Amino acid sequence: MGEYEGVFSPDGIPDATSVSKLEMYARCPTQFFFHEVLRVRPKEVATFDRTKWLSHTQKGTLLHAIFHRYTAQTQEHGGAHDLVHLEIIMEEELARLRQEVPSPSTPIMQKECDEIRRDVEVFWAGENKRKAVPRYLELAVHQPEEMFQVEMSEEFILPLQAYVDRVDEVEPGKYRIVDYKTGAPRKFKEQEYFSRGTQLQHAIYAIAVEQWLRKTGADPSAEVVESVYYFPTDKGQGQEIARKQNRREETAALVSRLTESIQRGIFPPTQEASICTSCQYEVACGKQAKAMKKKREAAMNQERLSPFLEVEDYA
Repeated sequence: MGEYEGVFSPDGIPDATSVSKLEMYARCPTQFFFHEVLRVRPKEVATFDRTKWLSHTQKGTLLHAIFHRYTAQTQEHGGAHDLVHLEIIMEEELARLRQEVPSPSTPIMQKECDEIRRDVEVFWAGENKRKAVPRYLELAVHQPEEMFQVEMSEEFILPLQAYVDRVDEVEPGKYRIVDYKTGAPRKFKEQEYFSRGTQLQHAIYAIAVEQWLRKTGADPSAEVVESVYYFPTDKGQGQEIARKQNRREETAALVSRLTESIQRGIFPPTQEASICTSCQYEVACGKQAKAMKKKREAAMNQERLSPFLEVEDYA
């Protein structure tokens, strides 16, 4: 394999300094190459959809703002939950967005506002029965101009920029990371801990937050025991996908191989053709997933591709 198949000189290849970038690489190295190495961005074109008020991103940002404001203010007032207060916050955020984002029609806007209200009802039901205490919200484990050096193992340090939605204390010295997800939970399967490197956030954030708590003196004996992907929306039905944080050595080995593969300049296309259908680089790449399958499996390419091929073995 050579440059036409996604294998390049490692000179000038940037490090992946966020979990999202590592997951992107695991999902499709070619996508990472376009986005992080060539820094190609799709041309922004203003579009007006007469059938929608908010984009998926705008809705997700709105829900995160509601959840954060409510949890922060509840924390400030001793942790007592108050449905009326949550509804006030929600209506304030909706009113703000109605001023900022034009709607194609009043009925469409009202329909989407009602959807947000149903999402918040699901969030309320989950929070009202939760026993863990939120300790940190939107925690930045790095400094503005400095990456946090995560000690993945004695031999491997990962420079990381990370924002963590929420850190709950489940009992003294024991913590759980909560990451809000506003989509559907179908891709987060119970039996897939790493999902071939495409789901690393729960494991890397657990190590980073634990070390941050200890190094800053916030809790010198802190232990992050669990990470949760939380779906507090009508679509997600309040589902929680929990990952026990007891596979640190595997996490370090997987991430080490990922970063090694990036540094070697290995950027072949994904094998999953379904990823290509929603990729913003589809036109430039040309849907090479199927065409590259034989070259990936060729004996002559196994040594060169070995770090990346090993990542794909992690379920």
